[in-house]
Order: sequence, then C-alpha cells, then structure tokens
Amino acid sequence: MPAEWSPTEAVWLSWPVAPHLWEGVEREIVENEFVRLAEVIGRFATVRISVCQEERDRVASLLKNAEVFAIATDDVWCRDHGPTFLKSPKTGEVALVDWTYNAWGGKFAYEKDARVASAIGAQLALRTFASKLVCEGGALESNGAGRILTTESVLLNPNRNPDWSKEEVSAELLAKLGAHEVIWLRAGLENDDTDGHVDMVARFVGEQKVLAVESATSNLVDNWQKLEDAGLEVVALPFVGEIAEGIEGSYANFLIVNDGVVAPQYGLSTDSQALEIISRAFPEKQVVGFDCRILGLEGGGAHCLTQGQWA
Repeated sequence: MPAEWSPTEAVWLSWPVAPHLWEGVEREIVENEFVRLAEVIGRFATVRISVCQEERDRVASLLKNAEVFAIATDDVWCRDHGPTFLKSPKTGEVALVDWTYNAWGGKFAYEKDARVASAIGAQLALRTFASKLVCEGGALESNGAGRILTTESVLLNPNRNPDWSKEEVSAELLAKLGAHEVIWLRAGLENDDTDGHVDMVARFVGEQKVLAVESATSNLVDNWQKLEDAGLEVVALPFVGEIAEGIEGSYANFLIVNDGVVAPQYGLSTDSQALEIISRAFPEKQVVGFDCRILGLEGGGAHCLTQGQWA
C-alpha cells in the first residue's frame, strides 16, 4: 500500500443520492459542494465519480471534466466503501483490496456500498484481492514503507470482527497491504460514527513523520505516546472539536493528491495555523484550504469522501 503522496492517476468520489444525507440542507447546496470539491481535486488528478445509472447523465453534465461510472451506492464515504488500491513496487501493477464492508458495524444501510469495491475493480479490469476482514479505508494509514497505522476501536470492535484476535487482524493487514508492521492506536475522536478512524487523528506526511491532532482527550494523549514509542516524529495539529451537535471536525482529514493537498477549514481561528502546519509538511506542494463546514455536517471531510487510485 503506497503512501498517499505517491503518484495518483485518479481520485474517486461517491455522489450523494440517498435522501437522508445532509438532512436539513438543500440537495442543490450539497451537490454544489461536491462539484466544488471535485473541481479542486481536478486541478491535480483525474476525478472519477460513482453514481447510480439513473443519475449518471445528470451528474456528468455537472462535472464536465470528471469520468462518471454507473456504480450505485448507499452513502458518500468512498474512502470506506471503496477499494484500497495497491501498487507493486516490482512490476508497477495496480490492484485493489475488496474488504468486507458493514457500514461501521451495521449503523446504516450498506447493501450497495458493500459491492462498490468489486464493481470498481471489474470496471477498471484490475486484479482484486477479497478479504473477509471487515475494514474501511479510513481505518488505514500507510507510510509507503511497510508501516500501517490503525485503531483498536475500529478493527477490534465487536461490531466489525468479533471472531478475530488482534494478531489475526494484524496478519491479514500485513498480508493484504504488503506491509511489515501495524502500529495500533487506541481510538480516534470521541464523536465519530466510525468508532474512531485513524484518518481523523493521525496522518503520515513522511516515512517517519506524522501530523497528529493535539492531545485534547485521553484517547489522543494515548495515541500521541504510541506514535512516539514507535519512533515517529509527531507534529501537532490543532483540535477542532464539534462543528455541529455530536459531530467533530478534524484538520487531519486532508487529502494528498500529486502536487496538491486539500486541507479542511472550518471558519475557526485555528484554520490558518493548521494550514501553515500542513504547508510546512509539504513545502513542494500547493496546499489548498477547503471549507468543510457543509460537507463536514455528515461527519467527515475531503479525505473521508475520496479514495486515491495510484498511477
């Protein structure tokens, strides 16, 4: 599993179709936010959209420069229900992992989402490795050199893998991702439907360097210690907290795509500080601040909504 700063051919998004999404926000507003996100990403890579057949032509008319695929979804979190793309360091072959998916422990409908990864693999004619492990892309963070970050609160949760031991989960991750070490953090943010995805709290920005949300809760204090114990240089990102009742934002949910980084912004006094920290981590990339106050109301950001396909 390459690091996210590896060359990327395309970035996938799943179009919002289900009527319950962004309850209380007009659909046109939500779609405009998706168009805005796709346009920013499109400055750095091809954008590929999954949407049901019935909406395909309409969505294609909204996104002139995107490639639109007829793949039906229940929800928008492509990072989670989409495939985890792999790339062979020896041959350059791009393949993918199709994890078992159950919408973060059966919290929401997922019949269509559970088929997205295999559908993408089929439409792209890529070799697909199926796994019985219940896992989501937001639960995985790679440094591209064999180390994987994840959280116990997700992959060891009884609502995901009740019959798997920690050792068995580690072995499956190493086997499917071509890695040699799993660094286990305890948990993620407290108000998180995913039970604590790592991509909301700690992100690799180099083989030995991590940006991590500063220690505002006991979970994050423990994570910080584990990262340092693993010999990683840890740089603090400001804590965002709630952006709506029961919904937290995170500056860690940035998307790295080729020469760009899409960095979440929330209209807070800490926005500029977070943008500066991310810019220092990627001095040769264009860091673009992206207002996540609307998209974030559903519980994620630019990283949660996307999945990168390697070049």
